[in-house]
Amino acid sequence: MNREDFYIGWKDNVPAPTASFLKKALTTSGMVIIIATVISAWVQRPFNDHRFELGHQRVVSGTYFAKPVPFLIAREDDLPDGVDHNILLLGYGKFGVEDIIDDIEEVHGSLSGQQVKLRGTLIYGSGHTLMELSLKANSFEGFLEDRPRPVPIFPPVEPIQVHGEILDPKCYFGVMKPGEGKVHKSCAVRCISGGIPPVVRHETGNAGTPYQYYILLGAEGQKINMDILAFVGEDVILDGWTSVQHGWHIFYVENGGIALWDRPKGTK
Repeated sequence: MNREDFYIGWKDNVPAPTASFLKKALTTSGMVIIIATVISAWVQRPFNDHRFELGHQRVVSGTYFAKPVPFLIAREDDLPDGVDHNILLLGYGKFGVEDIIDDIEEVHGSLSGQQVKLRGTLIYGSGHTLMELSLKANSFEGFLEDRPRPVPIFPPVEPIQVHGEILDPKCYFGVMKPGEGKVHKSCAVRCISGGIPPVVRHETGNAGTPYQYYILLGAEGQKINMDILAFVGEDVILDGWTSVQHGWHIFYVENGGIALWDRPKGTK
């Protein structure tokens, strides 16, 4: 390097060779950053179209059922167009709804099979609907005058094996984006440990319906949230029985019927 090319930071003028080198280096670095950003965005899976109506609470009328997990079978005219009327109920924040229902029933009596009005925040996507009882026990708006509905009889369960990722449905169906994968694992663990029913997302291989969703319960219909925390956010394979109840697939995991799944190479 010539003495004329040596650059001292406090001087006003940058020597021409140094200026030329810096210009080329910065231009090249900028182009690399832009290209890397475009490629990174292109290879990422797009966000889904799931929705969380944050800040907008609806009063929804329908029939409440406590089993297999709390559901409200809603009147469709209380819901946005195209939103399924079989609503999985959730508590406020990262909690299940059972404690809220207990508080309501302590004051008003049993809700099971009753026609009720509930105020809450809708979450929906992929053909499924959930509702957070955002006001907790104050979410109960009263009974309707209609007669109680009998608890429906569902078809017998069938043995099945499925594989997929265990998700917390509240975040996945609209509250968080992304609400899946390793990046969301710690949040999903907190939601499921708080009582939100775990769901496994099974890849069907069908372009029209790429995923099937199953609410997970134990072999006797009991909650297994605390037993599966190590598997949340992971690819798993499950053995058990399934049936469709209140518009949702319910998966009863047989004892010892869950294990990590070695996803075949080339699958997403």
